[in-house]
Amino acid sequence: MLLLLLPQGPAIAGVDLANTINDILPTLGASGIGDLDWCTQAELYQWADEAAKRLSHRVGVFVTRDTSTNLLIGEATYPVPTGHVATVHVTVLPTSKLLPSSVQELAALDATWPASTGPITRYSMDASGIGTITVYKIPTATGVLAIIYHQFLPQIQSGASAIPVCSPVADYFGYTMLAGARRKESDQTMTDMADHFDQRVAMYEKVFAHYFGEGQ
Repeated sequence: MLLLLLPQGPAIAGVDLANTINDILPTLGASGIGDLDWCTQAELYQWADEAAKRLSHRVGVFVTRDTSTNLLIGEATYPVPTGHVATVHVTVLPTSKLLPSSVQELAALDATWPASTGPITRYSMDASGIGTITVYKIPTATGVLAIIYHQFLPQIQSGASAIPVCSPVADYFGYTMLAGARRKESDQTMTDMADHFDQRVAMYEKVFAHYFGEGQ
């Protein structure tokens, strides 16, 4: 049933977790954040941030496209975009799709691949170390790389709480924050409720993996 709530079209407007926090306050027995004297807003955002980082690795929820990498003549290796977790697709604009290749595959294809120049046909994520992407062959002309990748979101916090997901995903963050709040050691601790919310979180992760695909 949850799959029916997820979007079927390409547009995702995003959600603001500040609104999600307001939505869960009654469940925590508060009418406003000021009434929540046993749990802080910063802690709620922290639990949401931890959940976003978990999703970045487990599920392909956060996918974005970057076109800021300019190809330089004679330069094959470039830093990956900010927040890069795993590469999905790479193109030399406007339409030249590149094939992913390991160092072993490049060596089998071309014994002198590190020095080969010409039109770019492939890319490698393990040729030059973590945090880099290497194109094959070494460019003889300038251009632009379009990189589609799984993204590690910037820190979620007050004033920076908007995230690029469809609205049903906000419930996942709501349950995560509820679980953290009810598991926190205080006079409002309810471990049974925290366990229940954690089960909801796990259910959502299974649905997301089915819908969005597993992470890298």
